[in-house]
Amino acid sequence: MQHFYELFQFVILSYFFSLLLKTRAQLFTVYIILIVLPIFLLARYLIDPNLFFEYNLLETYLTTMPLIVYSSMHLYNNLGEKSDFYYGNLGLLFYLFTSTFIFLFYRLLSVFDLEEKINDLMVNLNITLQYIKFAFFFYQWKLIYFNKDERN
Repeated sequence: MQHFYELFQFVILSYFFSLLLKTRAQLFTVYIILIVLPIFLLARYLIDPNLFFEYNLLETYLTTMPLIVYSSMHLYNNLGEKSDFYYGNLGLLFYLFTSTFIFLFYRLLSVFDLEEKINDLMVNLNITLQYIKFAFFFYQWKLIYFNKDERN
């Protein structure tokens, strides 16, 4: 299920950022990556179907890093301006960056056979990061639907 989740998240959020990004070069980058990355991942699974049944850190990294870049580009484009989805974007950027770091760090710990000792901490930290992300989302939702005068 992890493969479907990551690919679905990548496609939906790439489309979302394609609606928010402003310059032609940024849009071109989003569309190219949106086409090339799923084809690359599908080709990997066609070549080696066993990859589909194991956790793939490369897939996590490849589907998350472009989203972090898109989110950063959106923040950069809106410096000094009022921005739609500012807090939602901040929450998403914060969560994607920190959770990617956690997954990479967990992989490093598994190389040194330390993942058993810190597994619960990593899971709880990731759940806490999810709650923080949702707090940003709910605040953004509040600003959009209830306080139209306070939008930033």
